[in-house]
Amino acid sequence: MEKFAFIIHPLNTADIARKFPLAAKIPERILEGVFRYLPPLEVSK
Repeated sequence: MEKFAFIIHPLNTADIARKFPLAAKIPERILEGVFRYLPPLEVSK
C-alpha cells in the first residue's frame, strides 16, 4: 500500500473554525451552507 488517507468530516462548525479561525466570525447557518458545497480539502500531510 503506497498511499493511505483518513477522511474526516467536521461534526460541527467549531471543528471548521479550529482549522479556519476566520470561520468563527461567520454565522453558523451560512457556514454550514458554504461548506456543504466545497470540495474535499487536504488539511495536513
